[in-house]
Amino acid sequence: ERLVHITGPPECVEFAKKMVEETLSKSRERAADDDGGNAGGAATAGPADPRQRTSLDDLIVDKPPPRPRVATLEVQLELIGMLIGKGGETINAISKDSGARIEIAKDEPGATEDKRMVYLHGPPEATDRARDMILDTLSRSRESR
Repeated sequence: ERLVHITGPPECVEFAKKMVEETLSKSRERAADDDGGNAGGAATAGPADPRQRTSLDDLIVDKPPPRPRVATLEVQLELIGMLIGKGGETINAISKDSGARIEIAKDEPGATEDKRMVYLHGPPEATDRARDMILDTLSRSRESR
């Protein structure tokens, strides 16, 4: 068995659940068809009656994947371009090297006009590394000014 985590807006999660259910159902049907022609009488895994099988809803665990985290940083607006880099190369390299997913807020209610929020998603060690790399990048860009 495999554990599947589906995250996102409720309507997207519901759509993804239906797609997974359909895929599992088709797979079960193919397995049943393959076993139906088996003259050797081999036992099949799981209940023969599809109504006895566990649905995806029965398998859903309402807990997040292990140890995810969202960390935030406020970055001066004039330094955002340096953080992003040409064609996004700097921010993409930081994300790849740290293992964190990085988002830079565009316009947020309540945000100050001179700063942008930067969100770091991932395990604590990845977000810590991304934060350190971002601070180092910003420090170097301030020194070169």
